[in-house]
Amino acid sequence: MADYELTKQADRRLADIYRYSIQKFGLKTAGRYLTGMHQAFALLAENPLLGTGQELVNPGSRRLVYASHVIYYRPLEAGVLILEVLHEAQDPARDWAFYRH
Repeated sequence: MADYELTKQADRRLADIYRYSIQKFGLKTAGRYLTGMHQAFALLAENPLLGTGQELVNPGSRRLVYASHVIYYRPLEAGVLILEVLHEAQDPARDWAFYRH
């Protein structure tokens, strides 16, 4: 069974998304969104080439859009590493520490 792992940055970002979603949309909706995000991570773990290659952003990374966010990840031998989760309006060059400069 393939698995997924989050970088510390991705884990912090997910916590921020959850807190914001609770404030803006309520606990129930925030919980559903977070559950859906983890389901997307699990889907990527099972299908690591599902997303689009992002070689210009970060060598070896890929991306997948989930609702209003973009999941940046790297395929591993037994799943994926979630590198970052950004809102679709965020600029990876400005908001992502792993962005290749």
